[in-house]
Amino acid sequence: MTLQSFLMDGLSRAAFFSPIMAYNEYFLAGMETEEVMKARLYAVGINLVIGKPYALYREWFTKRLHTDENSSALRKTFVDSTGFILSQLPIYTGLLAATGASLDEITAGVPGGVVLSALTGRKYGQFLDRTRDYFGDKPTLEHSGKIKSSFTLLGAYARAVAASLALVSGAHLISTLEFANSNSHLEFIVPEGAVWVND
Repeated sequence: MTLQSFLMDGLSRAAFFSPIMAYNEYFLAGMETEEVMKARLYAVGINLVIGKPYALYREWFTKRLHTDENSSALRKTFVDSTGFILSQLPIYTGLLAATGASLDEITAGVPGGVVLSALTGRKYGQFLDRTRDYFGDKPTLEHSGKIKSSFTLLGAYARAVAASLALVSGAHLISTLEFANSNSHLEFIVPEGAVWVND
């Protein structure tokens, strides 16, 4: 494992999730700008550390489920989403506990973290593979040789983030409508994930 490979996977994760989580925190959770900035800076450090371990885990997980670049889009989506959920659950639960969330908040929050992971897992996997392709590393679930310029990589990044934002916003809207006739509302807990908490 080279330093470039470590930084590439870590920075890919930080770049992908920073705008998504900033959107969640500022527009949906109503956090102040300073709070969002602090949360994002904190998360960048975490993402840099866990980006490479996740990439290695993803390679192992896809092989265990006999999934590769030639598998169907549906299978890739299932494997990427499931793998991301399973990897994020212990990390996210630990982060909530470390930031002082109570047991009730963690219990209520984890399902929302699962939803967010399910919505973004495949899009993140695609972007990670395209970043690896651009920097000369073998993608896990995408064909290599597709990303030949920084402009193409930037386009792949923009599409992945935009699609994830649309999915997260749609889930937020549906949940808001679902709770409209009760005293419940949507709330997002930081540092790293949108969490649905029923009050």
